[in-house]
Amino acid sequence: MTNDRDWLARILARPAEIPIRQLYADALESDGDPTRAEIVRRTCRALALAKDVGLRDCLQELPEQWSGWARLVGARLISEMEQKGLGAYVPRWMPFVLPGLSLDVTPDSETPPIGSSFFWGDPDLPEGFDWPTYADCARFFGPCPEIDPGSKCHFIGQVDLAQVARSPAALGRAATGLLSIFAFEEYERLGISEIAVMVFRDVSRLRRVPHPTLDEANKRRPCHRVSFEHVLTIPEHCYGPWAEAMAIAEGDARGSTGGSVHDHVLNESGGGRFGLFGHLRATTGDDPTPDRDWQRLLCVPSGPERVIWHHVAIRSDDLAAGDLERWRSVWADMDG
Repeated sequence: MTNDRDWLARILARPAEIPIRQLYADALESDGDPTRAEIVRRTCRALALAKDVGLRDCLQELPEQWSGWARLVGARLISEMEQKGLGAYVPRWMPFVLPGLSLDVTPDSETPPIGSSFFWGDPDLPEGFDWPTYADCARFFGPCPEIDPGSKCHFIGQVDLAQVARSPAALGRAATGLLSIFAFEEYERLGISEIAVMVFRDVSRLRRVPHPTLDEANKRRPCHRVSFEHVLTIPEHCYGPWAEAMAIAEGDARGSTGGSVHDHVLNESGGGRFGLFGHLRATTGDDPTPDRDWQRLLCVPSGPERVIWHHVAIRSDDLAAGDLERWRSVWADMDG
């Protein structure tokens, strides 16, 4: 039977190459899956600049269980581009796509298992590990002598890297361990919010630690369940490393309400604001990606009210090597 994970890995390594997709389509056809085979073949037609690709009709016949697959293979992205009159840009944009995981959170009254993925509540820390403080945070806003380095952070969330590694979006880049996220807030007086991202490799030493009682900005938030969705992301089109490659000529695309055509395609094909991996996204500022060697490690809300968003980048080579500790805070949005 077709190993979808292996085929997706091959396609996502060279997303604009037609021969790999044609081989995958043939394999799906041989396995008695003509619907998905036809979808892959139509992505080939789009990359070859054929007219009337018609992906939307094929996607409507696809069972819901394959929606994530359709995103990762690029079918959803290409369909949205086709609908917006951007078919001519498919061969230009596809080399730059990156897989990711869109993240959503919902309140959860049940206590999550130790080492699992969840947001807020009480974190899991290794035995003997001190509660993270402002001294552990990145300095996106620069040094602030008015804050005691020993001031305790509040817990944002944690991600089970073994769970993430099972996703085709990770492509084997995330190993075992726990990705743990904390932040220190002092926005009322100083207008800052800093983040700390830690990786605990030995999950056998984890134990649940009660959140300390802190000030209003850094208080404990109620625990939320985390869910992930496969997405395929494209770079931003203005004021970033890919601005020239992603630019749309005036008059080339149909207009849309609620933002630019590029933003509409990005939103429809690449999930929401929050998530892991893929491309970073602009919010109230420009594209925060340092350069083309970097991508998103995570974008998360500081609290359930989603007023503050933290954008964290990582070099693609470090992500591929599983060296998640080499992250960088590149933007803190406070206008959510």
